Amino acid sequence: MPIHIPAITRRQMLKHSAAWGAAMLASAWLPRRAWTMPPDARPHPEHWAILSDTHVAENLREVNTGVTMADNARQATEQIATCGDRLAGVLFCGDCAYHTGESGDYKTFAKIVVDPLRRANRPIHITMGNHDHREHFLEGLAGVSAPGPVEKRFASIVPGRYADWFILDSLRHTGETPGEIGEAQLKWLDRSLAAAGPKPVIVMAHHPIERVPLPKLNGLADSRELWKILTSHRQVKAYVFGHSHRWLIEQAEGIHLINVPTTAYLFRKGEPRAWTQFALSETGLHITLHKVGDGEDLPAEKMVADLSWDASSSIIPPKRPVAEHGGG
Repeated sequence: MPIHIPAITRRQMLKHSAAWGAAMLASAWLPRRAWTMPPDARPHPEHWAILSDTHVAENLREVNTGVTMADNARQATEQIATCGDRLAGVLFCGDCAYHTGESGDYKTFAKIVVDPLRRANRPIHITMGNHDHREHFLEGLAGVSAPGPVEKRFASIVPGRYADWFILDSLRHTGETPGEIGEAQLKWLDRSLAAAGPKPVIVMAHHPIERVPLPKLNGLADSRELWKILTSHRQVKAYVFGHSHRWLIEQAEGIHLINVPTTAYLFRKGEPRAWTQFALSETGLHITLHKVGDGEDLPAEKMVADLSWDASSSIIPPKRPVAEHGGG
């Protein structure tokens, strides 16, 4: 079941502004057809916003290590909603909710994140992290779902002008750190990539790929299987993930590994709290971080990156070893 929430039209907003809520969210889900983007005449390049690890709790005042998660999520939402009419969509890279993904968490998430973005004409695409809960998510967002290509997984393909997004659901067990793509989703991904054309592909899931075995598993239990598929399809140019609450870019076998930061609490000092803007073109992408909340300011050169589909031409911030990935 893919999770896509289209933007609301001005007519819909005026008609339903007095009764905004669960009924409107229920009507927003995709019918039984593939997701398609509306005709787009916006100028080059194409912009996307990515949020990860918002960890919104039912209680708007919930605090973790001095951070009020709802405040930061709301600030990021306001920035995205007012950044100009350039966004092709907003992608959520998992861990929308706090700790165990309760229904109340998602009701608050809908109120302070989903509803404002829809009113701002921002199409939304969501996948799950290890602190999410699929059934509670659907309950919190009006309890409706759309059929998808992989049973019991929020997997989907979101077409873009310069690259298509293949969104995977890596939630294995709510509250447990490691994730898993699973055999059915891996097979769907491999078939879909084989059937796709030459347009570049960006694959997104919540968990990191652990190409080097670690003493304690934090990323995907089936990292090796996923990596084999990604490297066997030449149109795959990037893998985007969250989970570790870090900002990190690496390259391996021609694929960019992009760890987008959290908007919530940090596991280590010196990391940004931010949402991420991708500006995609025919030859690659420009990444900009947009800071939210309190915390240290990174040097300007570390808040941006220029990645080429020809990996040897990329300009990226200083990176740390993959083996240091943590997870929440």
